[in-house]
Amino acid sequence: MKFKEATIITILIAMLLGIILVSATGCQTAQPLIDQPRVALSWETKPERKEWSDSLISRMNADWELYDSAKDIGTFCPKYGALPKATRQKAWGEIWVGLAYHESSWNPKSASVDVGDPKKRDTYSVGLYQVSVVDQPWAGGGTKYTYDELLTPLPNIHLATVLMKRQLKNTATIALDNSSKFRYWAVALLRNKFSKVNEIAARVQKNVPGCL
Repeated sequence: MKFKEATIITILIAMLLGIILVSATGCQTAQPLIDQPRVALSWETKPERKEWSDSLISRMNADWELYDSAKDIGTFCPKYGALPKATRQKAWGEIWVGLAYHESSWNPKSASVDVGDPKKRDTYSVGLYQVSVVDQPWAGGGTKYTYDELLTPLPNIHLATVLMKRQLKNTATIALDNSSKFRYWAVALLRNKFSKVNEIAARVQKNVPGCL
């Protein structure tokens, strides 16, 4: 009797394990993992810049709805709406790459007095995106980076995306009119002597398949 009971228990345990295994397999089949391709950007001629790209893409993903609905994205990538998400992210990434190129020549240590006070370095325009310590309250993202921190790529990228979020949230536009109160980067302004909108658009169209 004890032998039969043990056999029955063994069979029941085996059946239970089988049910658990099938259920687990079924869940994996119903909810497959989606492989997200890494988005590479054209400034990655140096290995350390891969981290810059990954930081940008991550920051954009957090506010993707704002980025994806920019009204003038067609200026930079005419067929943007027909592209898959990863390619749309690349288009936006190349906008950022172009912006940094014309602001700092991709030099994280770039610093200029610009419109600031020569005696107060916190007013200087610094880093990849030529942002300033004193502009952080205006940006509204709660960042509190120091001058030295903004001379390193990732904090600078973070503050730049905070500024862009503010701009997109209020204007839904990338290239602003020179009179806009939300303007920040002169190279991204229309009808401005420093404008590089056409050059940035050309970079996007060159480096993003399917834009044209």
